[in-house]
Amino acid sequence: MTTTQSPPPPTAVRDVDPHVLRNLILRFALIAVLTTVAFWESLTRTTLDTLPGGLFGYLLMMPLIVLAMAIGITRRRHDELPIHDREVDVIVGGIALAMAVATYTLLVPRYRDTFFLLRTDLFAMILFLFGACVLLFGLRPAGRFWPIWLLLIVVNPLGYRVIVIWVGGTWLAVALVSTVLIALGVGVAVARTNRLGWIGFSSVLVLSSVILAAQLLHGWPELLGPFSARLAPVTAGAIVAFTMLGLSVRRRDPNFHLRPTRPSPVTRPWKAALLATAAAAAIAAASLPSELYIPIGEGPPLTRAAGLEVPPGWTQTQFERTDWAQRYFGEDATIVRQTWTADEVNPQWDDKGRRRTVTVDSLLSHDPESLNVYPGETLYSTISGRRSPTVRVDLGHGITGLLYTIVDQDKFLTWTKMHFDWTRGDGVVQVVNMISVDNHEPDAQFPALDPEALSVVSQTVKVLLRGNAVEEDENPDYKDSDMLTTLGRDTIEWQWEVAE
Repeated sequence: MTTTQSPPPPTAVRDVDPHVLRNLILRFALIAVLTTVAFWESLTRTTLDTLPGGLFGYLLMMPLIVLAMAIGITRRRHDELPIHDREVDVIVGGIALAMAVATYTLLVPRYRDTFFLLRTDLFAMILFLFGACVLLFGLRPAGRFWPIWLLLIVVNPLGYRVIVIWVGGTWLAVALVSTVLIALGVGVAVARTNRLGWIGFSSVLVLSSVILAAQLLHGWPELLGPFSARLAPVTAGAIVAFTMLGLSVRRRDPNFHLRPTRPSPVTRPWKAALLATAAAAAIAAASLPSELYIPIGEGPPLTRAAGLEVPPGWTQTQFERTDWAQRYFGEDATIVRQTWTADEVNPQWDDKGRRRTVTVDSLLSHDPESLNVYPGETLYSTISGRRSPTVRVDLGHGITGLLYTIVDQDKFLTWTKMHFDWTRGDGVVQVVNMISVDNHEPDAQFPALDPEALSVVSQTVKVLLRGNAVEEDENPDYKDSDMLTTLGRDTIEWQWEVAE
């Protein structure tokens, strides 16, 4: 009687070719080394930016989310067709590397003033990683991980901030956005089928919501300081991911072992590795813009909840408080606008006998890191002109003011701005902007306080198309420098006198 041996079940683990595994490890190691060398300065600065636990803290979650998504996509890759076109790999990978080099060496310097807000260097790193993966693994294998590439591009620092601010900009908003991101990662990680993916995604949302509710009911938002907002989503994501992946391993689902079963379609990657190395060297030779240095002096304790005490010789004619400061600068932040009019006419400030009017915008924040993210004119959506070089002015008491002009060619106006930062005790930083306009009439138009994200995008597009020259005034006329310098010194002196 003849017996036939039944074939092994489809879930059985196949032997791994050591050569395939070795080549896979070497290629991943090469990409990791080249990325680290090329973007060492970016990685170092990003790590430092996430330490205070601000909105950039979400970047600490991204490697874990990407790893989870990569595991899920890899486990579904057991029935690939062996189709490969090396010429397409070289074309696509080479273009991506060229774009990475151009972005890092050309675009990053153009956006030096909004570096912390845009982080164009991180976009260049994504392009570099994609190009290197295409060259060393092939376009089809790299393209199968398109959800990861799409997530990294969409969830950039600017996009993440816009979403958090749109949700509310609070601790709870950070927790909710982090929950959705981790739920997406876990959903892809456990998605052997679409049904399992939706189960994983929904489970993280539900479990994280339960933990968040417990935190709010028991007053735990400050339990872990800046990391408390991400406690619920990270905990929920870990529980769901390990549970569902553990069950998959116990069932011995197809490709649960994550072992490579076939060689890479790129059989001779070392010429492409030289191209990736050359791109990494070009990026490593460039440098990021120097960190924006904002001189912060020491001021007196606060004598009022918001705004400044009006110095002698000036009268406050208007007082406005914004309702959006907390979304951008922390839950305790305030921004107010005071309009001051001189009590007497000064012929040196106006030769037609008119009393000058100045707006004084002051921001109070417990988060000085946010001042680097939203510098300069990001508070003013109506400012879209040429900016003069900055002049440093000694305002007394160790305070340095930054004076410059902004020419708006659309409104035919020139604004002069005196800016200074100082501490006001108890960890509070106050940012003061004194603004004058060359139109001395009572109905003169001052820039409006309104940091809409679209204004940042619009200015970004202008710089991209026309360069930094679109924002620079090569022939400035500091008409109101004497008035704002005098007002700045009198204001600082008066705050000290009132506090004492």
